[in-house]
Amino acid sequence: MPKYLHPDVYIEELPSVARGFGKDPVAVFTEPDLGGDYQFFTEPGRYDIDALTIPDDSIRSLLVPVGYKVTLFEHAGFSGERVVVHAATEVLAGGIEGKVSSLIITETTV
Repeated sequence: MPKYLHPDVYIEELPSVARGFGKDPVAVFTEPDLGGDYQFFTEPGRYDIDALTIPDDSIRSLLVPVGYKVTLFEHAGFSGERVVVHAATEVLAGGIEGKVSSLIITETTV
């Protein structure tokens, strides 16, 4: 049985959902294992607390497509503890899970 990302979107459908954006998006989730509420980011950039549509300090997992890396920051203004995630599905653990307030998405060479 597929695991839900959202009541209307299955993990297996994520690539088709992303096709509307023209590329695979970075997705952040409020629950471990790509669950709960989510937000897509379709472009590289700097996303501070005011650009997040999910609650502050609620990111617990994320999906990073090949060709991108995401730097997660504990505090707004891209400060505090940081964790870099490369092209993978990740469940955050340790000090930053549920503490992310800003993030930077950058393209990488594959």
